[in-house]
Amino acid sequence: MMKGDWILLFDVYSFIFWSITYIECIRVGIKQKTYCVPLLAFYMNIVWESTCFSEVLTAQAGFYWYIYYGIITLLDAGILYTILKYRDTSSISKFYIKNIVIFIVVFAIFIFLKNCISSWKLYFAYIDNLIMSGLFILMYYKRGSSKGQSMAIAITKFLGTLFPILIGVITRELFTMSIGFFIILLDVAYIILLYRTIQAEKAQALAPKKHSQRR
Repeated sequence: MMKGDWILLFDVYSFIFWSITYIECIRVGIKQKTYCVPLLAFYMNIVWESTCFSEVLTAQAGFYWYIYYGIITLLDAGILYTILKYRDTSSISKFYIKNIVIFIVVFAIFIFLKNCISSWKLYFAYIDNLIMSGLFILMYYKRGSSKGQSMAIAITKFLGTLFPILIGVITRELFTMSIGFFIILLDVAYIILLYRTIQAEKAQALAPKKHSQRR
């Protein structure tokens, strides 16, 4: 296949795996009554996707892109529902203040990159992914358990980001490859941490049953 064919294929794979990630985040969030995407990462995604969609509307792109961003919008709405429904604070005012501050920070990063760097889209997209990978690990340690997390989320999130990194390898984009290396390290570390925790939780849950059977 030609280079362009590989890029298109990897774009499709990335979309599929990220869609699965979001669907799983919504499912787990509703089941466990929590939200599964760190707030900063979620709002960075919203700003990024809104910018891309506005450009699609301006350029009057093909029907495929309308379907693409239509699906993304529905999934974002599902994630937002879990954030609003299962917020981690009892004070509504504190919750909204926290969300507004986070959004302002994200928007400030967006404005800075857009006005100061010519390839701002590339930088914003991969900085977003790097921050998200770090925030999932931070969320893991903050919660101290696998609550709001699953191996399906961890693995599909990793694969959804891996394919754009491979596009950077194909196109020999140094920034993508450099940031991508650290994203991969963080995602693999998160998968290992979460796997060990889930196994430990399963063993702990089975321990009382084994003890009762002996008695």
